[in-house]
Amino acid sequence: MPLEITEEMAPRSQTLKVDTPGLIKCTAPEGYRILWIRDGNSISQEHPRYSQVTDGLEVSKVNRSLDEGTFYCTVFGTGVASSKRTVIHIKVRVIGPPNIITPPSAGQIVEGNDYRFVCKASGEPSPQYQWFKDESSNELVGERFEVDNQTGVLIIKQSKKYDEGLYRCEARNEAGVDNATALLIVKNLDYDYGKNLTSNTSSCQQVLDDLCSPTLLSQSVKRSLDMLKKDLLRLEIKKTEAEIKVLEVQKLKFQEEIELLRLQKEKLRG
Repeated sequence: MPLEITEEMAPRSQTLKVDTPGLIKCTAPEGYRILWIRDGNSISQEHPRYSQVTDGLEVSKVNRSLDEGTFYCTVFGTGVASSKRTVIHIKVRVIGPPNIITPPSAGQIVEGNDYRFVCKASGEPSPQYQWFKDESSNELVGERFEVDNQTGVLIIKQSKKYDEGLYRCEARNEAGVDNATALLIVKNLDYDYGKNLTSNTSSCQQVLDDLCSPTLLSQSVKRSLDMLKKDLLRLEIKKTEAEIKVLEVQKLKFQEEIELLRLQKEKLRG
């Protein structure tokens, strides 16, 4: 009777996960032994990375450059079956979980403009990308959300105020998943600076007195006013960042005062 090693006993294609222990499966019938060969050399029992066990060949810690490729499981008989021998070619593939190397960047945008998020991850096989907003588990889809599942790019078209929020990039393959988040702020100029600025005298006065002239409604002045709005928005963003720094300094001073009061209190107790 010929020696037969089934697919179940020794799968011809096997997958290992990088940086974890692994097992290359190859089992022999009772009365038979196994010799493992890699790159033309037999793998000894004293090998520092491989250990021969009943179910196959154990790998202490999988490494793509060392473990990906073809292993030869040679099954041979002993005693009366010593003339029987077969070699199984086992192709080993090493996979690795995604690791986001270029996370999306937080940003600010004026309502109505497009915004582009970029997210890039390593991994084997190459990961697929999905995008989510805030706490929702529903993937971003629709005419205004252009998602490239292969490159990780998300484009939000004609942004709305309600597009403001926390966006999450998720990179996934068969070995695992990784994710990263970024905040998008959407500025609404009418909301931030008063609706109908061109027809509101008080708002106009706050921006520039001479804009409240009879020529305000002319097309050229309207265009100039739109440009001024955008400049004011940029100034507000810089102002907000400066205010945050001031608050951080005030917070540190407040903490120092609390600590000083605590020390004085302990001194009085003593």
